Amino acid sequence: MKTYRKTLTIVLLALLVSALIPIPAFAADINVTTDKTSYLADELVTISGVADASVLVGIQVKNPDESTIYTDSVLANSLGAYESILSAPSTLGIYTVYVSITGATDSCTFTVTDVPVENIDPVADANGPYSGEEGVAISFDGSGSSDEDGTIESYAWDFGDEVDGIGISPSHAYAAAGIYTVNLIVTDDDGATHTDTTTATVTEPGAPPANVDPVADADGPYSGFVGTSISFDGSGSSDSDGTIESYAWIFGDGGTGTGVSPSHTYDDADIYPVTLTVTDDDEATDSDTATVTVSEVVAKTGFSIDYVSSDVVQYGDVLTVMGSDVTSGNVVYIYWDFVTASGLLNTTTGLPSGDFECTVKVPSAYYGDDHYLWARDISTGLTTSYGPIRVMPKITLSPTSGLKSDSVIVKGYGFSKKSDIDITFTGLLATAGVDKTDDLGYFEYTFKVGAVGDDTYTVTAKDANTHITSADFTVGVALTIDKTVGPAGTIVKIDGRGFTPNTKIITKVDITLGGTVPVSTKDGKNVTTSSTGTFTAYLVIPSVPKGDYKITIDGGPGKVATAKFEVDGETCIKLMPNYGVPGAVMTVKGYNYSQVPVKVTIELGAQTWTATTNSKGEWTRTITIPPLDVGLEYPVVAYDERNCDSTEDVLVALIILQLSETSGPVGSKVNLMGVGFDDTNGGDWNATFEDIGIIGNSEITSGTTFSKEFWIPSVAPGTYTITVTDWNREIHVTTEFTVTDPATLTPKRTQVPNRYNLSIYGENFAEKDEVETTWYLYNSTDVWDISDDVIYGGAAVETTEYGNFTGYFKIPWNIELGEYTINCTTETEVEEVKVEQYAEFTIEVIPEEMDIRIGKTSYARGDIITFTIKASLQKEEFYLGIKDPDSNEVFNSTWDDSHWKTIGAWYYIPQNLQIDDFTDDQYTIPSDATSGTWSYALWDLNSTIMGSGTFQVTEKTELEMLQDNIAGVTGGLTNLSTIVTDLATTVGLVNDAVASSSDAADNAKAAADEAKAAADAATVAIGEVSDKSDNAKAAADDAKEAAEAAKTAADNGLAAANDAKVTSESAKLAAEKAAEAAKGAKTASDGLTTLVYGAIAASLIAALAAIVSLMQINKRIAG
Repeated sequence: MKTYRKTLTIVLLALLVSALIPIPAFAADINVTTDKTSYLADELVTISGVADASVLVGIQVKNPDESTIYTDSVLANSLGAYESILSAPSTLGIYTVYVSITGATDSCTFTVTDVPVENIDPVADANGPYSGEEGVAISFDGSGSSDEDGTIESYAWDFGDEVDGIGISPSHAYAAAGIYTVNLIVTDDDGATHTDTTTATVTEPGAPPANVDPVADADGPYSGFVGTSISFDGSGSSDSDGTIESYAWIFGDGGTGTGVSPSHTYDDADIYPVTLTVTDDDEATDSDTATVTVSEVVAKTGFSIDYVSSDVVQYGDVLTVMGSDVTSGNVVYIYWDFVTASGLLNTTTGLPSGDFECTVKVPSAYYGDDHYLWARDISTGLTTSYGPIRVMPKITLSPTSGLKSDSVIVKGYGFSKKSDIDITFTGLLATAGVDKTDDLGYFEYTFKVGAVGDDTYTVTAKDANTHITSADFTVGVALTIDKTVGPAGTIVKIDGRGFTPNTKIITKVDITLGGTVPVSTKDGKNVTTSSTGTFTAYLVIPSVPKGDYKITIDGGPGKVATAKFEVDGETCIKLMPNYGVPGAVMTVKGYNYSQVPVKVTIELGAQTWTATTNSKGEWTRTITIPPLDVGLEYPVVAYDERNCDSTEDVLVALIILQLSETSGPVGSKVNLMGVGFDDTNGGDWNATFEDIGIIGNSEITSGTTFSKEFWIPSVAPGTYTITVTDWNREIHVTTEFTVTDPATLTPKRTQVPNRYNLSIYGENFAEKDEVETTWYLYNSTDVWDISDDVIYGGAAVETTEYGNFTGYFKIPWNIELGEYTINCTTETEVEEVKVEQYAEFTIEVIPEEMDIRIGKTSYARGDIITFTIKASLQKEEFYLGIKDPDSNEVFNSTWDDSHWKTIGAWYYIPQNLQIDDFTDDQYTIPSDATSGTWSYALWDLNSTIMGSGTFQVTEKTELEMLQDNIAGVTGGLTNLSTIVTDLATTVGLVNDAVASSSDAADNAKAAADEAKAAADAATVAIGEVSDKSDNAKAAADDAKEAAEAAKTAADNGLAAANDAKVTSESAKLAAEKAAEAAKGAKTASDGLTTLVYGAIAASLIAALAAIVSLMQINKRIAG
């Protein structure tokens, strides 16, 4: 029955609202880190990360006691980057950084310690081996050395001939031929050192040089899939004094290959070592080993990357990536080339629609069109790729302008890997530069500007495969800035050189952005050049739209210089709320204003207020809406003294929201009503549930009101914000709904065999009559749509008006044993926005167990055929067929599931039921039946044989009939033994349950112990009965010697057997009562009321009755 929920009308008066109204963002995402993990007290801590572009990021730092010690709010730039800096606290311990935007949070930790952070030693790389002639200088190269946490301060060389050298790339000539050991010692900025050793082979002039071994480079690591060709690359191998003649590969799975770039296919998933051995033209060899990770090909269910904003890219390009069919609400990783940690570019989250979207920045990568973007659904492990993507070359210059003798750094990306690079400087240098790229096609080269006139010159880089690109460098007046990207209000330090000495540069006149927008210095004063034509100024970036601009400084004729700057955030104000009645209080917050304290003026109507910016360019001011006409929008204007300004409209109006229900489970049907909204042009509006759309674009059809039903989507229990957006006036009105329970699926059991018909109950799905359900069965490798196979009443399952349903699913006969997950989803749609309610559960498909035996091996005419049937799962329906010695079918019958009895975890069809209750389904051997071997078979609905065998039909004397009757009793007792054994187990379970209760249950436990003992005694008694039946048979054999005595014994025995039959049935009924009473004892034990003692007493009495009955059987058979 539907739960009653209190209806609450929420009147959102602007007078009472002071909290920020969040604007929902789809696929919100954020991450955070600190520049180090450990700090000393008062050391600067830099908090940074990436969020959605241009969103406000809230930052909190909490101490080990979870008390907040630092808060900040920063605006992410157009790429989502943000940063905040604080001093490390003086108290030692672990501190937690929390960051949040609407719809996403993240955290990280750092430690404040009194132990200085341990320095990481540098790594020396002496390169080599080297070779040369006696007396001729050899150039050495230590540029491959590095220091992970600092810089290398010195390079010390020991050339092995008692001569030392210093510097990154020294030269040295050896006086005598020989092989010398060369050591390079590097020292970092913390005084730590590291040594690397190589050799220099020196030959006599004119003598043939000694061979230098080749260097193998197996590249890698590699990755791929089972059954898919994987390409390997040994092109990085080299021979400094000759050529490589052969490449021999061992792929780690028994396969081999030759050549520079062979391919190989693996049959099994694993991580394999791949070894490359190269041989040079002097038969010298070298080997290198890489790894290849081979994964299983994962069956896809439509998961894909559908769109990438460009497939021809350069280093640093920002690409938009969109995809579909990802698991809703789960994390998606985006990779470059390989699905490895080193290739991870970004993470995002699947939307309720199953779509995903994020941006990635193209990393450093070698030239070519064999690059791919990969996406991985973390919840399922599925991967998908998009490509190929072609990487083109690119160079950057730092700086891009300067004077004669300035140093310029050229960085190259996207060239051929391990290729020579020719660098030319048109008009700047007389000779070209030479460099070499690394594995990613990257190089870095530095040159000095020559003695040239003021002009713009071209720098060009070309690799060995003629891939070429260029960039411009300007010689003349030069500007250097400390920042090239930032929002409006950023303070930029700018240094100028080459200007006319002692010249005044007028702020807002001679300094502009984009050629037209005036730029002010942070103190508002003019700039004057020095006697050498230099100056330093601090400029405030004015309010302009996002984009790339040039800062222009006009120092007079021929002295105009520019510097590039990217504005990634616009000046803006937020009104909270952005509506209200006259007299209502409203908070105004400003972002991306001047990052220096200046006055801000706020205007609304005829009234003004002032505020002051902080170092982040932010400010807050509370204002009161003045007497203005209701129903109209008015601009709130805010501007500072350094050309930063913004405008936002406020609606003077009363707005009301009402929910029919403010709490309930997933799937609840809720009516959303609004008053006071704009009906202009149809009054477009929509609604979201946090970041999930629940009502699409709708129109206000009556005055300024609306009313729409929607259904709560699948989310975790908790309180969520519902936001209604009035698009005509860009008004965002919120209220809250508390989700009390998730959607659930409850199966009758979770361990089932093939062909088992599993009943499933669903609750808290869409509260709407006849909503279709979608069903999936999946495991780690495959997914099956089973929507047509889950049925109720012969049709597909649909919800009731309360969001509930019952369905039946027959486990397929052909799926393998193991674990599977069954998922069910309902979908509702309001104005083209779909909302899902879903749940799932896990089952284990197990083997079926069944034991079927015929009651006796020999029957006489007039006997009833019976069976002992025991199964792990009951059959809905099965069939019995009996044939005579001539193979004629003399009997067939259908047994339905009403015959099964449950004892413990097993299902039984007791023999006595087959005699007493199966009046239409039992077979009695006719009086004229043919003697001989008969056969029987039982099979299920799928014609699968459950059990089969033979039995004998014979003519018997009265004495033999007595023996058969005794054997029948023994068989019945055996069946009863099994039942009583299970009863003992059940009572034992009761005993355990009661034993785990409180001390008040001690008496109940003792009673249960006695009941179990009684059941055990019953089992012993049955064993004794069986022994007695054997003695009875022996006595009957002896009675054959005397006919009269035998006849008397037969008469007496037959009477005893009949009594035994009756008594055994009484014992069976008593045992069943004992089981029921024990079950009652277990149920009552939860409450520990006086009913416990009554139930357990009944159990004891029933068990004792069973024992007494068995003793009577024993006595009669013994007699």
